[in-house]
Amino acid sequence: MEFETLSALSSGLSPSGGISRLGVLRADVDNLGAAFLAGFPDRYTTLTRMAALSRQLSLFFKHDINALCRGEVNGIGEQDHVKFSLFHTPKKEARKVHIIYSGGDDIFLVGSWDDILELAVDLYRAFQRFTGGKLHFSAGVGLFKSRHPVADMARQAGRLEDAAKAMPGKDSLSLFGISDDAMRVETYPWQDFIERVCGEKLHFLQTHFCFAAEHDNDTSRLSFSKAGLYRLLTLLSTEGSIQLARFAYLLARMDPGSRASENRRKTYEEVRRTLYTWYRQVKDRRELLTATELILYGLREKGETSR
Repeated sequence: MEFETLSALSSGLSPSGGISRLGVLRADVDNLGAAFLAGFPDRYTTLTRMAALSRQLSLFFKHDINALCRGEVNGIGEQDHVKFSLFHTPKKEARKVHIIYSGGDDIFLVGSWDDILELAVDLYRAFQRFTGGKLHFSAGVGLFKSRHPVADMARQAGRLEDAAKAMPGKDSLSLFGISDDAMRVETYPWQDFIERVCGEKLHFLQTHFCFAAEHDNDTSRLSFSKAGLYRLLTLLSTEGSIQLARFAYLLARMDPGSRASENRRKTYEEVRRTLYTWYRQVKDRRELLTATELILYGLREKGETSR
C-alpha cells in the first residue's frame, strides 16, 4: 500500500477515528556483542555455537517477524498469548505495516501509527520468550505525515532509538519525539510502557471517561471532551503550585453535580482522588501525559489539522 493509504487506515478508539499518521519503528538488540563474547563459558565458546546463535537470531528477525505481522502471536507449543491492543479493543486483522528491513539484529518498520505501537509490544514480548529473557532490544517510534521523506523518518526514528539505548540498562522504548504534534521525547522501560502507561493510565482514562467521539450513554462514566483533554495535557506538561491549583480546579469542574447517578458520583470521586495523586508524582504525571496523548491521537478525526 502507498504510505498515504497506510496512514489513513489507522483506527484509534474507533474504526473510523484516529489521527492519520504513519508510525516508524527502529529497533536494535541491546548488548549483542557482549552476548556473543560472554554468553558462553570458555569451554563452550566455539565458532559452531556462535554461528548457531547468529542463525537463531536471524530466524526471528527474518522469519518469525512475518508471522507476528500477520497477527500470529503464538509460536510452536504456545496458546495463551494475545495481540497487544493499545485501546483494549479486540484485534482480528493482520497488522497494517511494511517491513522495510529486518535482519541480523535490527528492524525498520513503517505502518499505521497504532499498529506500529502495538506490533512493537508484540515483537518485544515474542523476543523475550524466544530468548528466554536473556536478550532484549530497545526501540524508537516516531509519528509522521505520509508525505514526510522516508530517509528523514529513518533518521529521526534512529535518534529516538538512541534515546532508548541511553537509558540505564537499555531495554526501553522512546516515542513521539519528532512527530508533528509532540516535540518531546518520552522514554520508558518496556514494562513501564506496557503496564503503567497503557495497562494502568490509559485504561483508567478509557474506563472512567466517556469521550465525545464515542457517543456512549453509559451513566457510570464522566463526559470529557477533546477540549478538556487538551487542557489536561497542558497542565500535565508543567508543574508548580500555580499549576497544581489549576489542575485541582480542572478536577473540580468535572463534578457531575448532586443530581448525577450514584455510579457517576462514585466515578468522579475515584477520578478526582486518582488523578490528583498521579499529578503530584513526577513519574505518574509523565505516564499520564503520554496516556492522554495516546487518547487524543485515538480521538482525532481524519484530516484534522495539528494543534
